Amino acid sequence: MKKLLNLQSKFFSQLIDLSALKKLGLLILVVVITFIMSLSIGDSFISPIKVMSVLLGNGASFDMLVVQEFRMPRIIVALFAGVGLAVSGAILQGIIRNPLASPDVIGISA
Repeated sequence: MKKLLNLQSKFFSQLIDLSALKKLGLLILVVVITFIMSLSIGDSFISPIKVMSVLLGNGASFDMLVVQEFRMPRIIVALFAGVGLAVSGAILQGIIRNPLASPDVIGISA
């Protein structure tokens, strides 16, 4: 039996599946850890502890330059590209009404 969380106010009422909420929390945690590890890996390795200190506003000027000017924009663009591809795939599956949309549906299977 599914455990549901009931959120209510004067204006809305929403049932939320707790297992889905746990999965979402785990997914967000994985994205944050991957984000921090991606900021630390490169030509000059910067430890994740130093990356966290740079993100909090402390750290050496070289580390701040590398993380904030070179690595972070690249990772943020990659994150937005992934979100865009996921949303476009969900829209495509919704329009076609096929839960498993295959490449030949839009003619790119050749």
